[in-house]
Amino acid sequence: MARTDFLRGLTAHARAFFSGYSAVVFTERPAVGALCFAATGVFPRAALGGLGAVVVSSLLCRAFALPEGVRRAAFVNALLTGLTLGLFQLGSWLGLATLILAASTATWITAALAPLLWRAGELPVLSLPFTLALWLWLPIQPAAIPAAGLLPAVTFAPPLGDFLKSLGWIFLSPHPLAGVLVFAALTLASRWLAWLAVTGFTVGYAVLALWAPLAEVPPLGFNFILAALTVGGIYAAPGLGGFLLALFAAALAAPVGLLLSFWLTPLGLYPFSAPFVAASLLMLSGARLAGRGLYLSLAHPALPEQHAEALHLESLRLGPRGSVPLAVPFLGEWQIYQGFDGAHTHRGPWRHGLDFFIVEGGRSFAGEGLALADYHAFGLPVLSPAAGEVVAIRDGVIDNPPGEVNTRENWGNYVLIRTAGGAHVLLAHLRQGSLAATVGAWVKAGDFLGACGSSGRSPQPHLHLHVQDGRALGSPTRPFHLINLMQRAAEGIAWWPAHLPAQGDRLGPAHANPALTRALTLPAGRRLYFETREDGGPWHEWEAETVITLTGQTRLAAAGGASAAFVHTGAALAFFDRDGPADPWLDLLLLAVGLTPLADARQWRDSPPARLFPAGQVMRVWLWLTRPLGAFLNSSYQRAWQESQGVWRQSAVHCLTPVPGRRVRLETLALIAPQGGITHIAARSGPDGPWQWEMRLTAIGQSADEGIPAWRVAVQGSDDPRSQDPNPDDSRRLIDNRGETT
Repeated sequence: MARTDFLRGLTAHARAFFSGYSAVVFTERPAVGALCFAATGVFPRAALGGLGAVVVSSLLCRAFALPEGVRRAAFVNALLTGLTLGLFQLGSWLGLATLILAASTATWITAALAPLLWRAGELPVLSLPFTLALWLWLPIQPAAIPAAGLLPAVTFAPPLGDFLKSLGWIFLSPHPLAGVLVFAALTLASRWLAWLAVTGFTVGYAVLALWAPLAEVPPLGFNFILAALTVGGIYAAPGLGGFLLALFAAALAAPVGLLLSFWLTPLGLYPFSAPFVAASLLMLSGARLAGRGLYLSLAHPALPEQHAEALHLESLRLGPRGSVPLAVPFLGEWQIYQGFDGAHTHRGPWRHGLDFFIVEGGRSFAGEGLALADYHAFGLPVLSPAAGEVVAIRDGVIDNPPGEVNTRENWGNYVLIRTAGGAHVLLAHLRQGSLAATVGAWVKAGDFLGACGSSGRSPQPHLHLHVQDGRALGSPTRPFHLINLMQRAAEGIAWWPAHLPAQGDRLGPAHANPALTRALTLPAGRRLYFETREDGGPWHEWEAETVITLTGQTRLAAAGGASAAFVHTGAALAFFDRDGPADPWLDLLLLAVGLTPLADARQWRDSPPARLFPAGQVMRVWLWLTRPLGAFLNSSYQRAWQESQGVWRQSAVHCLTPVPGRRVRLETLALIAPQGGITHIAARSGPDGPWQWEMRLTAIGQSADEGIPAWRVAVQGSDDPRSQDPNPDDSRRLIDNRGETT
């Protein structure tokens, strides 16, 4: 047992060590770090200097209990400091003392600058402490001649040779073989990063050649590469905007490097990574003001593939970026009378608008429709679609008789709400004398504002909704969409987390089921104990716990280290950001319940990442080669209440299309009990036959945290999920206009 614990501890320390090396190229994968570490081995003295500096920094961080975020940045800066001092033959007692002082300085500068730059605009510290520490301590050593490497010099024709040496310079190993290893590490981490390394170097190299073709300057090529990686690969999502920004950062690093070289050479100093840091911080600071075409994430940097996955799920689950999310502003089922780019009035600057009315039996009115009271929508409640301040109202316009319009008071009676984001939401054509809102009042989504009427340019009672830029009525409209809604379709009622309905669509708000909401609640410290088996084999234990990270993110973390973030809102339980080592059981759980509405929804769709799919190695390699920014599944969900078993049965079909014309599918099943939550999960690759993968909940526990007593209770197993067929009854309806079930 002691030997096993020792090996586990040694493995954990090795993974952490190599993850630190991989952080230089903006990832935390140990395999990437191992390649980077191998690159430093080309110059052993530099490698030893890096190891010594890391030890000094780690001891300093531990002694002063520096925060985890500072420790990671300090590791990178101390490593680069040690590699540099080792490369320049600091093989004396003075060199050792310089190494200790410089590594300590880099660590302390990191601790000082990281919070300052964050408060200045959530900017990263990057390798600025490394450069400042070397400017302070490197001149102490009288000789600054690069050490000899293990391998003989190899010459490649420019610009390939310069590119490979520049890659090696990232780890202070200016040798083509080291460059090959670093490029392999970048490719393993992200194909997009590898592409940015090539294009960023090419642009910076061209600018340098044009700007100062005959100037003798220190190596600057690695600055072009790092600037492109930082700006276009880690802090900006992949896309045309991020790519152009990355190239501009690489180009900017060239003249900055020349200028610093001119100033520093008389002092016996090098620019080191200052050009890349200056260009990156300048570009990131300016990019924060970009209103469109660029997605920047300074608070949550990530690999390009992770950014692409997050944007994909965000667009599907939260709506398009730049579109304002609004709640359904009424009760019951209404129909779109006129949508975006409508044929009547939603044109030109006012193209983004929705008109709602109620249709029953193909007509919007009862009887002959001669009186306003004959119309189904007239007088029904209108609710606030967003939280904000009421900035303008009108309540004195007379409702038009059916078929007549008031073009002098185009909007009729209305309520205008300014949201926290600065958008203005208009609800128009309200009933005279029905407004409950007052100017200056603060409302939240779902608050009663007034009643549907027929005032203004309204030939029949209906509700107009749009979002505009300014406060003045008639200002140009902005894109928006509706969230958490139920929509009637030919195949039944579907739930949408975010959707822009079209003309003729029938929809209504989704209302959370309290029992389902409680069943799917995963509070901090909650532990889930499952038994798992594959292909009918023996059962094995698997457990996971709800944890809250230092940044406030809630994650479901498996015992093996894999985890996924999730949110539990009033609308849905949604998982995202799968991270950590391979864990097929966590992946199965994410496929089965990755997006689960809390309303009584019968069907919905999702598009989780294909990396959750239990594909073979050949398929994974093919997707890795052909989908550089990741592939996604087409997932269709259905859910029905099983009265006999007292559970919700949630089934799904997940389809993967590796090549056009070929589709691979996986069927999942989840049973959700009101008291036990997720009790069973199963999956199979075909529509019939036994379940190939199975999970069953055996116990629920709570970890002891913040004074909460720990507990664990066993869960009674239910019958085999194969015996529980879907309930074909689809009699459930939307909520009617008064909030009653129909």
